[in-house]
Amino acid sequence: MQGGAHGAGKTALLSRLREIWDTDSAAPLPVLLDRKVLNSEEVLAEKIVGVLNLKKLPEFRQTVTQRLHADVKILGVGGETVSAMSTAPPNPSLDIVAEMFPLHEWKRPLCLMFDEMQNVIKPQVDVLEPLHLGTHGLPVVSVLAGLANTHAILGKHGLNHIADNATHKLGVLAFEEAAEAAEMFLDGFRIDRTSVGIDWPAEVAATSDGWPRHLHNSLQALVQELLTANGRLADIWMRTQCGGAFAHARRALIGTASRAASWKDRKFC
Repeated sequence: MQGGAHGAGKTALLSRLREIWDTDSAAPLPVLLDRKVLNSEEVLAEKIVGVLNLKKLPEFRQTVTQRLHADVKILGVGGETVSAMSTAPPNPSLDIVAEMFPLHEWKRPLCLMFDEMQNVIKPQVDVLEPLHLGTHGLPVVSVLAGLANTHAILGKHGLNHIADNATHKLGVLAFEEAAEAAEMFLDGFRIDRTSVGIDWPAEVAATSDGWPRHLHNSLQALVQELLTANGRLADIWMRTQCGGAFAHARRALIGTASRAASWKDRKFC
């Protein structure tokens, strides 16, 4: 699980992990999924099959249908047999995945990533828990991200097996880290900083207060200004000193993010 205040970069970190692991054959194969796939075991299992081997989806669907809809005959009153779908076994979808993909055929584990897990509901946790516990013997791990109360919500719904050392909290960047990120950004785009009477990396870092989302917004505002100033930081500095567009754009971008959530109260884990 990942944790930290809203705007600390939880979603960005998931995307970055997926980008790194996707090309690393020694790492788990990452799949970022919508939480809605946890609405049923069959939907989740179908997603897994699609990632492992898309051509096997028809076989999987046919097998699930056969097992779910096979009538179970029981002895009724008077000796007659009656159909008893209510006595059928639980959804066998993940068991079918285990049968179709034996362990020796797996080239690498699968990592399922779920965001906004603070909104998870009990039936979704019920679908996730057997996979999380390894009940079906599948080499599948999960990475969960959400607000600070996510751990408590998962526990309330019955998922109580997340160790403390498996929970990671993201905090704000140090001033030096934010300034370094801004400097790398300017250098990466070869922005000419000569004849500029301001330390732009420090200026951008100061506007962010260490929050990655604020830093992103400040850099985005700077880019907008660079496009209108032919890439001249000196011109942007003059307009900023006069209450110009960079300062206005920066405030607008940060204000929009701030209205969407309270930085103090909304957290994720």
